[in-house]
Amino acid sequence: MEKKQIMIEYQDYEKKVYQWFMQKHEADTQFTFSVRVKGSKGSELDYFIGTKKSNYFATTFWTLPVAYPGSSSDCINLIFDSNDNKYEYHFEFKQTNSPRDSQNQSVLNLLKILEGTPISTLNIKPSAENNRIFKLESGQRQEVYTSLEIMLNDIDKDLQVIMPAVDKAILKEKENNAEFVAHRITQKEFENMQNKLEVRFMKYKYVKQDEGQSKTVRESFAIWLDKVESSKKAQSYLRAIDILNEILTTDIYTINDITELTELYQDLLEKQREKNGKYYYEKAPSYGRDRFFSAAIKEFIQFTKERNVTARDTQKLMPEIKSPLNSILYGPPGTGKTYKTIEDAIFIANPHFDILQDRNILKQEYKRLVSAGQIVFTTFHQSMSYEDFVEGIKPVLNQENNDIAYEIQDGILKLLSNRAKGIAGEAIVNTSNVDFRNSNFFKMSLGGKNRKDIHDWCITHNKIALGYGGKNNLNTIPSKNWNTYKENFKDAFPELIEKTAYSATATYAFKEVMKEGDIVLVSLGNHIIDAIGVIKADYNYSANEGIPYHHFREVEWLATELNANPNLFVDKNISQQTIYQFNNDDIKIDYLESMSPKRSTKNLNQNYVLIIDEINRGNVSAIFGELITLLEPDKRLGAAEEIRVKLPYSKDESFGVPSNLYIIGTMNTADRSVEALDTALRRRFVFQEVMPKPGLLKDIEFEGFNLKKVLKTINQRIEVLLDRDHTIGHSYFIKLKSGDTEGLLNVFKNNIIPLLQEYFYNDYEKIALVLGPGFVKEKEVKKNIFANFKNIEVPEMDRAYELIRSVDDIEEAVGLLLGITNE
Repeated sequence: MEKKQIMIEYQDYEKKVYQWFMQKHEADTQFTFSVRVKGSKGSELDYFIGTKKSNYFATTFWTLPVAYPGSSSDCINLIFDSNDNKYEYHFEFKQTNSPRDSQNQSVLNLLKILEGTPISTLNIKPSAENNRIFKLESGQRQEVYTSLEIMLNDIDKDLQVIMPAVDKAILKEKENNAEFVAHRITQKEFENMQNKLEVRFMKYKYVKQDEGQSKTVRESFAIWLDKVESSKKAQSYLRAIDILNEILTTDIYTINDITELTELYQDLLEKQREKNGKYYYEKAPSYGRDRFFSAAIKEFIQFTKERNVTARDTQKLMPEIKSPLNSILYGPPGTGKTYKTIEDAIFIANPHFDILQDRNILKQEYKRLVSAGQIVFTTFHQSMSYEDFVEGIKPVLNQENNDIAYEIQDGILKLLSNRAKGIAGEAIVNTSNVDFRNSNFFKMSLGGKNRKDIHDWCITHNKIALGYGGKNNLNTIPSKNWNTYKENFKDAFPELIEKTAYSATATYAFKEVMKEGDIVLVSLGNHIIDAIGVIKADYNYSANEGIPYHHFREVEWLATELNANPNLFVDKNISQQTIYQFNNDDIKIDYLESMSPKRSTKNLNQNYVLIIDEINRGNVSAIFGELITLLEPDKRLGAAEEIRVKLPYSKDESFGVPSNLYIIGTMNTADRSVEALDTALRRRFVFQEVMPKPGLLKDIEFEGFNLKKVLKTINQRIEVLLDRDHTIGHSYFIKLKSGDTEGLLNVFKNNIIPLLQEYFYNDYEKIALVLGPGFVKEKEVKKNIFANFKNIEVPEMDRAYELIRSVDDIEEAVGLLLGITNE
């Protein structure tokens, strides 16, 4: 049975195939293949023609010039596809049925010769494309491939059959047309393509990674050098690092690890002067010989140290954010509203981050902020309720007795509000002296909300106390391990086990598992961490301490009266259990280490962002409830007109929305107009219109037109027939590459046409006015189809229209949309 592999990324897939082809070429230099020669934006490091978006790439083995409207690839292709769990391939033979010259006619003849060639193992057969295109396909040998190695072996078998068959058919057609240009890719052609590929990779390989961040760091380093070195020396150091980037095919400006930079510095001291060695640069050998490399890295290390210190200092004080606390991005579909929320959210949550960097870097920072809990994304829908968004009663399993209980659980907005509030109290001792990274962590309830007096007593007396175990001295229980302890506990205290078996679990954790130096997080209910302490002594039994508990451990409180959301310290929700140990991977060590007596609560607070996609699709009044008032800037916590409310479920809580919580909504104007939105919401949010930007598409070109002109024309027609709220956004086209006719066809088929069908309620006459005769045709109307009645007027049926189901030439169809003809 074939062993299943994890699918690899698109670029890795390409690279593996390219390496396999190169191995075949090295074994037989007559074996040649095509690679991508030009790298358009987004494909600078691609090996083959194709698109990552469509999950395919292709190569050919022959030079067969063809030219006809809509042709954007070779007429004989080996095409590689992939999806989430399998690899796929097929051979495609394609040419127009209406050739305009002898070369194109001979290519068509060639494919028809192949159609008649009996190659049973490959099952070459005509494809039902359309009557304008003649197309043959050869499917893969197996139905499913999850191993790339096995698929490549099968492709090798296919090539051994197809390549001689095509070569033979070429020779046969050349007997009819001696000027027919068709042959295997020559060595010279192959080397030329490979050289262009190598030059392109050298140009982009080391600058593509984090290029936005790299440019910023290099500019900052240059400014820093001007202050500490002469202008001439500064330029030499910058040039030295640029050369090292080229030699090492990396980007030193993206390295922030002092250890890694120091290792490079030590290696340079040892090897930079070696002629023809690791760091030898033939174009400028003096940079190694005269130790400019090591001198430049030494300065960069010092610059990086100072930059890291500055970053830590500036992070303490959050700069003022000028973004509105509540905003809604509105506009037609596909204008990039959700896309823009990523930039806006990063700018708010991390103001020091440069949002002008590469989009991939932005997405990485966005994911980091989501993981850190600073950004939360949700979507409103018809089933969203107050109980989901603010708070509600939900069933939970009580792990101490396995009973189902109902408890009040916080919703999305309340959870994030509590997280944004940070901690109410302050650290008592300097947490920098605590070894958080080598400690175990426990959650414990000291009486909880029902016995706040016990909780307060423990805080005052620097102790934690356990009620389980009753008045019995646990020192009398032998406890070599859990099984021994459990059996001895049952024998000694059967009445406690009869009451709840959790007594043994709780007392064992308190007495034996918890060690001196471990950290305890003390809860008040399931949604508040009120104190954090370090265990300072072993278990102690006391018959009379003034509270009805008898089992104690001494602690040193690091912080008290925190009234903090547990998510500040722990990645997972805390449970009702009185005592249990956390998984250390779930503890947010960095936040604990950031607490200190000299640092106020406000400095610990960060900005938080709640993104509500499709905010107008939910019942806003019902979802927000009374909290709609608390969203106003002057009603936020700490503001002049601060308002707190008592929520309907957790009646003992006074709730408010903090001023460092930002809300960004998006709404589709084609789905529901802005005017119909809840008036209370409109008054409390700043509305920012996001309209189509055809100008972003001006560089995506096809035969006779660019996509800027296409989108502008479509939207002008929609505005006349409907309104500007129903125009079409640029994002449907933005990822296309110039000449990608297949991608353009898919956009019209899967996005534009269904959207227009929805807009015009399948009125194909209006759709025809928008798209033109390349997409919509007049259909035959049958008359006299109705039953005959004297007094019923028969509907007029002079004309009717329908979609053209298969668009043969997308460029020709779009040309008709724009009024461009080939005549």
